[in-house]
Amino acid sequence: MKRLFFIAMLLAPLAHPAPARALRVAAPSQVAQFAQAEVVVVGKIVGFEEKEVITNIHPSNPTTVPFKIATIEVSEGLLGKPGKTIRLGFQAPAKVNNGGGVLIVGGGFNRTNFTTGQEGAFFFKKHHAHDFYTTVSYAGFEPKQSANFDKTVAELRKIGKLTENPVAALKGADKVLAATYLLTKYRQVPGPNAKLEPIPAEESKLILKAIADADWKAPYGVTHPYGLFNQLNLTPADGYKRPVNIRMIQEIYPSAQTWLRENQDKFVIKRYVP
Repeated sequence: MKRLFFIAMLLAPLAHPAPARALRVAAPSQVAQFAQAEVVVVGKIVGFEEKEVITNIHPSNPTTVPFKIATIEVSEGLLGKPGKTIRLGFQAPAKVNNGGGVLIVGGGFNRTNFTTGQEGAFFFKKHHAHDFYTTVSYAGFEPKQSANFDKTVAELRKIGKLTENPVAALKGADKVLAATYLLTKYRQVPGPNAKLEPIPAEESKLILKAIADADWKAPYGVTHPYGLFNQLNLTPADGYKRPVNIRMIQEIYPSAQTWLRENQDKFVIKRYVP
């Protein structure tokens, strides 16, 4: 239902022609992009291959499209084991002028219009059938000229470091960030045939403890504990009953914290696997 609503909201303007304007899908957080990625690097596009690769985007979709292939020179690896260069495959941004109405350009779904000389942080996943990478869903690229780029890269380095030993990270100073990354990664659905399996009990306990002990009074954001708590998708069968007749969302926090503390040894988080 949420997917249908999203599509309806995206397509609604097409039914009512208006002066041309650009529409973009908001990019997910760096944590979400990192969680989707197999390789994350800081680098620069140094050129393009002459020949395009005609292939499908996903193994479940037989429709083929042309991919341009860019060569990225890697200056720093943040996740995975990239070489000195990486081949990036991407689709050129679609441009649809609906009779003088809405102009849809670039933006999400791997449609960034990459050009020679672009620098930034790239979030990659391996193409399922060819020897190149694509950017993760929606954005997958943080340009160097964006505001606070150095701060963003510093945060990405921190996330990359915690992936080396998640259990240790869940016991350290950045335990909430570690919990955010791990939950975001585990709750992604990798495909139509995905199934759930429990993560190690110790890791689950540490994630629940990190959420319970986090700052619930902090401004709402990517690492806010209530947002992480919601990713658990609890039901009454898990021993949690959401309060009713509340006036403010903060009134839910005490019951959530209580459940987290009382169920760290009972409840085991599950992750989606292909």
